Formats: sequence, C-alpha cells, structure tokens
Amino acid sequence: MTYLDSGFNQFFQRQLGSSLTGGSGSISQYDFESQYLGLSANQIKSGVLSSRDGNLSLDLDEGIFIVTDGAVERIRLGKTEDGSYGLIVRDESGNTILQFTGDVNIIKSPDNSLELNFDNTQIIVRSVAGLIKVLIGKDINGF
Repeated sequence: MTYLDSGFNQFFQRQLGSSLTGGSGSISQYDFESQYLGLSANQIKSGVLSSRDGNLSLDLDEGIFIVTDGAVERIRLGKTEDGSYGLIVRDESGNTILQFTGDVNIIKSPDNSLELNFDNTQIIVRSVAGLIKVLIGKDINGF
C-alpha cells in the first residue's frame, strides 16, 4: 500500500470528508492524528514526490533527487544519467560546473575558462577560444 492508495496525491494533499472536518473542510493536526491512522513514513515506498511547481523531485525508485529552475536541471544527487552515483550541478544554460561521480570529479567555471580536475590532479586555465593557457599538475596526453 502506498500513500496514493490512502487518497493522497503526489503533493501529500487529500480531500478530507465531512466526518473528519465536521463540514468545515479543515482539521487540526491533533484531530487528524488522533482520528486518521492512514499515512505514515513507512507507507511511502515508491514513486516520485514532487513540489507543487515541479522544481523539486525525489524519485524513490531510482534514487534521484533533482532541483530544476523550471527549464534546466540544476542539481542532481544520486543516480546520474550514466548509471553512476554522485552530484552534478549545472548553470542556467545547462553547462556542468560541478560533477562528482564515479569517473568524473571536476569543478568548472560557467565559461569553462577554469577547471579543477581531481581525477587528473590538474588546475587548467583556458583562453576564450578554449585553448589551454595554464596547466598546473599532471600533463595528460600532451597539448
């Protein structure tokens, strides 16, 4: 049995009947807890919990916590697109500015001019054209 089976929607809202509200449409927290024994945390076992505006979601089945700005997925925590687990943060254009996952551990500036690459032990500074101007750390693959 899930919270949906108890009459709640994905926002944990439930239309209360007059037997619980006395016809007023509202009920105190105390009355609700003492008269209704339906929803508890151990009943929420699967599905997607979403904020009213859709900018925050928690996928219980896939293990994913997502925050969007309405257009771009800005934060993902848990299972990533490649199946690994970690944290990804994107700017308003969708560019990845922080990624800590199984194979990729980097922090980038929004314009990609500065990169801290923890996998390759590098600090990289790039020109506007994307050419490497400064490399501190390991020289990987030459340039």
